[in-house]
Amino acid sequence: MKTTYNVLKLQLEKETRNLEQSEDKFIRIISNDPDGVLIVDADTGGHRIVRFMNPAAENLLGQSCDELLGKPLQFSFPIKVDEPTEVEIETPRETGGPINVTVEIRAVEIDWKGRPTWLISLRDIPPWRKKLLKAFLEEKEWLDVTLRSLADGVIAADKKGIVRIINWVAGQMTGWGQEEAVGKPLADVLKLNNKTTPEAMIDLGQKVIKKGECINSTDTEDWVLAAREGNGSEIPIEYSCAPIFKDEEVMGTVWVIRDVTEKKEMEEEAIRVQNLEALGVLAAGIAHQYNNILTSTLGYISLAQKAAKGDKKLLNRLNKVEQAGLRVKEISARLLTFSKGGEPRKEKGSIVNTLELAAKAVLKYSHINTKWSIANDLYLALFDPDQVGIALKNILKNAVEAMPNGGEIEIKGENIEIPDFKFISIKPGSYVKISIMDQGTGIAQEYQSKVFSPYFSTREDAEGMGLTTAYSIVLRHGGWIRFKSTEGKGSLVTFLLPASVSKTVDRKPKIKPGTSRTRTLSIEPSAAIKGKVLVMDDEEFIRDVAGDLLQTLNYDIEFAETGEEAIRLYREAIEVGELFHAVILDLVVPNGMGGKECIRELREIDPNVKAIVSSGYSNDPVMANYRDFGFQGVLPKPYQLQKLSEALEKLQ
Repeated sequence: MKTTYNVLKLQLEKETRNLEQSEDKFIRIISNDPDGVLIVDADTGGHRIVRFMNPAAENLLGQSCDELLGKPLQFSFPIKVDEPTEVEIETPRETGGPINVTVEIRAVEIDWKGRPTWLISLRDIPPWRKKLLKAFLEEKEWLDVTLRSLADGVIAADKKGIVRIINWVAGQMTGWGQEEAVGKPLADVLKLNNKTTPEAMIDLGQKVIKKGECINSTDTEDWVLAAREGNGSEIPIEYSCAPIFKDEEVMGTVWVIRDVTEKKEMEEEAIRVQNLEALGVLAAGIAHQYNNILTSTLGYISLAQKAAKGDKKLLNRLNKVEQAGLRVKEISARLLTFSKGGEPRKEKGSIVNTLELAAKAVLKYSHINTKWSIANDLYLALFDPDQVGIALKNILKNAVEAMPNGGEIEIKGENIEIPDFKFISIKPGSYVKISIMDQGTGIAQEYQSKVFSPYFSTREDAEGMGLTTAYSIVLRHGGWIRFKSTEGKGSLVTFLLPASVSKTVDRKPKIKPGTSRTRTLSIEPSAAIKGKVLVMDDEEFIRDVAGDLLQTLNYDIEFAETGEEAIRLYREAIEVGELFHAVILDLVVPNGMGGKECIRELREIDPNVKAIVSSGYSNDPVMANYRDFGFQGVLPKPYQLQKLSEALEKLQ
């Protein structure tokens, strides 16, 4: 028993000596550490009692071990295990008073002489290091601010293709957060595909690293950025990739990517406009010929109707012929929508009335609910109610046809200001924004760029001219129109029209349902001659029908084939004292003087000349703004007896 006790005693004494030697060795090591080292109690009711401090800590804190040992530490700081913390502490000095010292603190929990303690390392941060660190942080902040301010996406990757920097714009475009993207392979973050050639983005990066030269996308290539979610959506982009050099060695690549969605839309719109203009030249010529022929046809029909008043059967047949002619007139009017140089007859007014009339006309017999959301302070717009009404009817008809099983159409009207820096194909200023959203079948993404193209339709039984007409009308108003659709969910058509300065005061239609804008004119010719009218037109059959109509209205007639002849006849009439009551001038005369040039000459001869401009090009700017060109009246072809009489009466 005694022998066992002696063995245990000797072993304990040996372990104690080893422990003391180990502790002495530990103290010697930390005493020689150039950084300040403190050992303080881990938990003493909030006071950190100092148990040990090395000479470097004494110098740093300006107090000796004897002064601080067993006493609470005079400064406080948050302890973060294995994480450096920068703290500014006040330390006493023998001369000159206390000074502030910036130190970097690290802490680790240890067992010191049987009690839990903190081993604290204090590293002095000299002023030069503080300045260097401050400069580094400022430089980093400047880089961050610069990258955030760029409108383009920027991604930097190292030589191995690992993302090191990504700015906010690139994060939005790729769908990656800035923090989660850093450290990921570039190919996972930047999913670029070339639809023109099978060239991969990763191959481009390696080419830049090997050659040390910058490469850019070209106009002949079709690069897209695939969405992170893998839902098939893509963003058209342009890119630039440049090498990053350090000591003449390529360390990585920097990618600059730009979303060119709006640029592509602008290019497509420019092509669309060119196509419409080409179609307009053809359409205008056809419509002009239609209207000339219809003027003769409808004119003689109106004369025949007048002569057949006592014969109901004949009158009924003539009315049917007239209706057929008027349908041809509607087709001609639609063709003129695309006429090059055609202008709407704009007036200031509330578009709400036109919206409501169009909705009533299209939705009256449908199983479609309408949700209205019109701003109370909606601006008045500058527009042609008839043309915009056609555009709205076409848009609404398109929406109804997309909902064969019924649903809801939402119609919104609001004000919008377009700044001068907005990348959009209209002038900056105030606009009325109209949005029409349906819950229909929608159309696939690949077809959406074609919806405004003539004769395009996803339905076999459709003409494919409805949205084309709407597009042309809105553009001729100085507006802007866009179509967006999600297959299976519906479509949205948005268009802008220039606003007037004042705001709307009348949001209700001025015309009650079922009433008409047109009054019926009863013409009973009297024996008295009302005056003499000069008719200038290059088509003989137009002159003939105009003469017969004017004779029915009790006017004498003089005819001219060209503007030059009209000027001669007008001058001769003045010389003999037989003034013309009115002059009707054809606007366009092939190989001769037309109405626009003729009226200038006539006004020099007689400033009080009463002239009416007439044309089959009813959308010509002169027809829309005839008073600006010196005319007192306008008479679009084709015209009938009633319209001719009204035009002459307005000159009285």
